[in-house]
Amino acid sequence: MRISALLASQEKQAPQEVPLIFAKMLQAEGCAVYMLKEGEYALQQAYSTVSFYQTWRQYSKDVPFSVQYLNEPEKIASLLGQKTWTRVLVLPLPGDDGLSGFLLVYWTSGSPLDGPAPEKHALWQPIAGQLAVLYYWQPMVEQLREREESLTALFQKTDDDWEESRKQISRGLYYDVGQALTAVMLQIKLLQGSDDLEYVQGRLGGLQHIVAQTAEEVLRISRSQRPLLLDKLGLPAALAALVQACIETTKIRVELNCPELAERLPEQVETIVFRSVQEALTNMTGQAGAGAVAVNLSVKGNNLFLRISGSGYGAKEHRGLEKGLLGVEERVKQAKGKFWVFHQKGQDPSSNSLTLNIVLPLS
Repeated sequence: MRISALLASQEKQAPQEVPLIFAKMLQAEGCAVYMLKEGEYALQQAYSTVSFYQTWRQYSKDVPFSVQYLNEPEKIASLLGQKTWTRVLVLPLPGDDGLSGFLLVYWTSGSPLDGPAPEKHALWQPIAGQLAVLYYWQPMVEQLREREESLTALFQKTDDDWEESRKQISRGLYYDVGQALTAVMLQIKLLQGSDDLEYVQGRLGGLQHIVAQTAEEVLRISRSQRPLLLDKLGLPAALAALVQACIETTKIRVELNCPELAERLPEQVETIVFRSVQEALTNMTGQAGAGAVAVNLSVKGNNLFLRISGSGYGAKEHRGLEKGLLGVEERVKQAKGKFWVFHQKGQDPSSNSLTLNIVLPLS
């Protein structure tokens, strides 16, 4: 297989084959690709009879910014600490801002590169650009594509949620509030035509009951849009009410560990935490079918930590649950927080568990 054909390929297996292809084409003993990760060049792919170091720093503190071909064993031993290597090719890979990584090839005897003049080694630069596409740019494009798909799914879910919310409000206003007000109007009309004081007083008691139920229904609809407890009493009281309502509705055991806070949290943080717990409970106790849920909240230093764990999912998949949590993830990211989900499979499907983790800065 020619190197040009390999680099032109867009298959996911291509990056994994690069070290092997280069080693065979150049008749080398080993080839490795190091990529920049969290400020350090780490081993990405390798082919060799012996193991490469996991980081470039273990070879040298200096990072090569141009093509280097070393053919002096003494210099190789001095620069890289490798006494058995007799030839070394280092090929830097360009990135968005500086180097994204480099290709390292070594020989323990002579190499095909001994013939060409040193100035011709610069001809490797186009190949370095193609390698950068495979190892640096292509993964970034894939991440952006996945991000776009997630945002599309989030938009669709948000739109569906808004529509469902409108339907629920419409049903509540029409069937509950509307019918109650109609009943009140009919009762009032009957009372207006009666001269029997005892009859009127009896009917007023029934009207009072209908009005009280209507007011409670209006309050329920209002709370579904924005919980009054969150504004009035703060996050702990709002979460306690939310958990209690979930227990009464689903009959599923939900534990809440939320210590009393010395002072109110920023409004954005309180809203994100409340909505995150609300969304997680809805998804975990609904479509995911959790047998039990635990909500743990703590504040350490300048960060808030929220962990929501669900267990006993049976044979149901987590895929739908993760889609349902897209809105939670977006809220957290907009607040410059961290969000991740951890799955754990048990010995049997009923012991599967899922944990949602959120970290939010408080300032």
